[in-house]
Amino acid sequence: MALKITTSTTKGDLAKYAQEELGITLDKDAMQRDDMIAAVREEEKAQGIAGAPEDSAAAGASEPKAAPVQVDDYTKIRAVIVIADLPSHDGGETPPDTHIEVGCNGTFYQLKTGVELEVPYGVYDILNNMRQTKYFSDKDPQTGQQRTSSRESLRYPFQLVRLIKPE
Repeated sequence: MALKITTSTTKGDLAKYAQEELGITLDKDAMQRDDMIAAVREEEKAQGIAGAPEDSAAAGASEPKAAPVQVDDYTKIRAVIVIADLPSHDGGETPPDTHIEVGCNGTFYQLKTGVELEVPYGVYDILNNMRQTKYFSDKDPQTGQQRTSSRESLRYPFQLVRLIKPE
């Protein structure tokens, strides 16, 4: 069985395994750790030792690998949004809030309502996922009894104007 090499595998461990199991001598003082690993894997492959990573890679080599999926780097995308004006908290006795605060990756943004803003994609995503459930009481038209209903809505309603992708 092939040696399982981890970050804690020392040059001494590699030299001992190579000497005792593979029958080759590796000079741990003269060789770099990466060179020792390559020599061990090469000898394991030459001896046909099962479990060597190259064996499993060679087995799948007959099938072509699929090309990696291209994923946009969302840290570079920006969004232009307009956050709706907020209602007053107490029915109009105090002026409504004119800004909201959003934290994204350790950075806090103070966003003004009612104006067009350019923000990072992460802020747009947070606003889009920031939901609240509003509960209200109404009368059931069929039975005439009071019932409590709920509706989920955006915590801070906003409109996406456009996404700006880097070129």
